[in-house]
Amino acid sequence: MELEVQLNPLPGFPRLEGAHELAWSYLLDAIFADAYRAGVRRLKVVLPHPELQAGVELRSRLTPPSGASTALALLAPAPLGQAERIYTLEFGPLAPASLRRTKPLRPGKEPEQRLYVYTLRARLAGVGMRLPSPAASDRAWRRVRQSFASPQPAPSFYRLFIWGAS
Repeated sequence: MELEVQLNPLPGFPRLEGAHELAWSYLLDAIFADAYRAGVRRLKVVLPHPELQAGVELRSRLTPPSGASTALALLAPAPLGQAERIYTLEFGPLAPASLRRTKPLRPGKEPEQRLYVYTLRARLAGVGMRLPSPAASDRAWRRVRQSFASPQPAPSFYRLFIWGAS
């Protein structure tokens, strides 16, 4: 897949480790999988953190172009451009106020798909992972994985919206 990457760093953006590293794996995998299914040949990505660039470039090399359309992934504030497919990222109630204040982009009335990542339920279940009992820790980790991302509205840190041609 042809790729263009632009960097627009966000102040207050969390370090990419632990749950946030996993969250970005979910977000980028969702974007590239949808782009492949939608027949995207060229993807422009606006990133909020420079450490994300390697993951985006890797997914671009692994995802063959499957059509002739274009897509725009606005994962940080940037002007809304023209594309057949648009991905926008918003920060939910679990994110710090500095990130929640970024103005959300809504290129249409209703997105085709939504993905809520690093949910409150997963965050609360993660407390049990620190228990001294290996069995209890394993159960907590399973609950974290089950509720980490949801297509249904949920209190979360990240909210990905996928918009089709409007």
